Amino acid sequence: MTPHVLESLRRGLADGARRAEQEAVEARARLAAAGGTGGGALLRLRVDAVGRLLDADVDSAVLTATPTAFTAAVQAAYREACAAVRPLPARPELAAPGAAVPTAGGDRGSSARAAVLAAELPTWVVTGRAEGVEVELDGRGRLLVARAGTDALRAGPELLGRWLTAAWEHAEQERRDRLDRALRQEEEA
Repeated sequence: MTPHVLESLRRGLADGARRAEQEAVEARARLAAAGGTGGGALLRLRVDAVGRLLDADVDSAVLTATPTAFTAAVQAAYREACAAVRPLPARPELAAPGAAVPTAGGDRGSSARAAVLAAELPTWVVTGRAEGVEVELDGRGRLLVARAGTDALRAGPELLGRWLTAAWEHAEQERRDRLDRALRQEEEA
């Protein structure tokens, strides 16, 4: 290849990478904008359109709360935030629900395995921990339970908010890692 052709290919790849990154940023912004907020006396949670935690704002009332009250407050705030999620604008280029999914080379076996894997996601339980705070998510990233010990509650709202967010992020990372491993195993099968 001539230097001119190589340079043209490099520019094309760089432009494609920039566009892909911009689309990813825009997609994350759409998810966040369509998200919802929920809360009560102890805390406020903000989630994106698929239920991932964006922000946790813990109130000073947490200093006198019991671990059970904190767990109940997180679950109630999460349910409220998810209920407040606005639907994302329709994207016409996406297939309608239930439409046939094209597969490479007409391989219907791999799409069937992917469907089985997707059906198993809710049964997965992943856990993230940070400084006395524990968060359990299902395979789709939805909150199952969040716990904090008395020491974590007494550390104050700022630290507890950071720890809750960190534990949630650890659980989300574990979920993504587990999904990646499962997909790699499916590809190898």
